[in-house]
Amino acid sequence: MAVSVAAFFCCTPLYKQRQPRAVHRKPCRDSVLKALKSLLASVTGARKITLPSRDGDDDTDIVSELELQEKPLKLADQKQEAAMGEAAAPSVAKIIVRLLPIWTMLLMFAVIFQQPMTFFTKQGMLMDHRVGAVFVIPPAMLQSSITVSIILLMPLYDTVVVPLAGLVAGHGKGITVLQRIGVGMVLSIVAMAVAALVEARRLRAAASSSSGGRLSIFWLLPQYVLLGVSDVFTVVGMQEFFYTQVPAP
Repeated sequence: MAVSVAAFFCCTPLYKQRQPRAVHRKPCRDSVLKALKSLLASVTGARKITLPSRDGDDDTDIVSELELQEKPLKLADQKQEAAMGEAAAPSVAKIIVRLLPIWTMLLMFAVIFQQPMTFFTKQGMLMDHRVGAVFVIPPAMLQSSITVSIILLMPLYDTVVVPLAGLVAGHGKGITVLQRIGVGMVLSIVAMAVAALVEARRLRAAASSSSGGRLSIFWLLPQYVLLGVSDVFTVVGMQEFFYTQVPAP
């Protein structure tokens, strides 16, 4: 921690700070609520539109009427920007609604990633965390293996995983962002399956007097490492996906 703080203060003069623009931006929460309100108003208003019968021969008037209903009226120059924002609000709300299923699915990954601080640590407390006759490993210390896995895999992802995936897929990009998230989700499921198998073995060892009653705490390392690998895929892919798909406020 001391080295990190020292490095932060040493590199602080190298940061480039830009002066904020004078344009007033509303909070993201207000923008989303306004977009949803505009979408609801447009949907409600669309229910009152009556379309003419198709029996008539004058199709030009029908097309012109529909185009006028979809396009906003031309406003003065000082109100043009506000009018464009109002017209784009329904489309912004639709984008937010389409992203909700993916965001909801990622909540399960957040639940899984909280297990090292809760269930995994409890497992370690009930296992043999001694190394020899002198050293004792705190159960929470194994959480550092997640960070070590991330540090080791991040360079390998760009140099090994992406080229191999590009050879398999036939293009240089490797895997898409959603595929990256999916791989991380699968690895998190595998990590929980491994944790269940280790817990079953621990219970059998505790019930058997011949094995000493306790397993070594190092049996927990595979599930910690798998969660670290899944973090590289899911969290990075999730940030890249939402940064590129969510509209700017």
